Amino acid sequence: MVTIVIFFTSCGDGPANYAEYNQYIQQYYNRPDSPAIHLVKKAIDFCGGWEAYTAIEGIDYQKTLHKADSTGQIIANITQRHRYNLFPQFSVRMDWEEGEDIYTIKNNGEESWKWKNKQHLKDQQNINSAFNSSHGSQYVLFIPWKLADPHVQLEYIGLQNLPNGKKGEGVMVNYTKDNSTTTDHTWWYFFDQESGKPIANFLKSPQGYSYTEYIDYEKIDSIFFHTKRKSYSADSTMKNLVLNTIYDNEEIKLIRSWPKKLFSFDG
Repeated sequence: MVTIVIFFTSCGDGPANYAEYNQYIQQYYNRPDSPAIHLVKKAIDFCGGWEAYTAIEGIDYQKTLHKADSTGQIIANITQRHRYNLFPQFSVRMDWEEGEDIYTIKNNGEESWKWKNKQHLKDQQNINSAFNSSHGSQYVLFIPWKLADPHVQLEYIGLQNLPNGKKGEGVMVNYTKDNSTTTDHTWWYFFDQESGKPIANFLKSPQGYSYTEYIDYEKIDSIFFHTKRKSYSADSTMKNLVLNTIYDNEEIKLIRSWPKKLFSFDG
């Protein structure tokens, strides 16, 4: 079983502040449509649009990971509580139990930390884990909006055959590190041709290939969130799938902003 580690060093939280982000989005929507941009806009409109997304202050939900072994059999279930402030200041807190241990990850928008049984983990591996998990969790939850972030490079790839026998209209996605280079992760996102609903993604990373299928959606206020997805290891042709993890997002609530102390080092 291939474990995919996603490094979100530039998969973007957008510009530095809310005003800059809104200005960027206006520029994004005013630029000429390419097939790739048109498809991403269509997906965003299906999921609720920009105004509903940028009106989110805070969110609270329960995320359960059903982890599989190398044969695809479920061997562990881990339930996490995720709390985010999205606008105007990005912040994340994740709390969960795993076996007899209690973990917390915090990201206040500037720094990330991880604790195990209330002990701060200061080594570089856990610093990276806190950063990647906190940024990665909100990136995944807020697809397709994140596909319009700065540093995104989109390429339209047309209608593609998917492993479940269906077809999806796709874009290839890369993220720039600076003005001339890209990250070592390439994504392919697939959408329903008629509605624009996100239905799957395929990822190439240094650790291998993975395929994710979005199974269920739920409308919370005016936004459609995916509530179940299945992640598989795959080969370079998007075949030979082996189940890695089933993810359930439950009890999703959009709220007023959480207090800043919730995300602080000593909060």
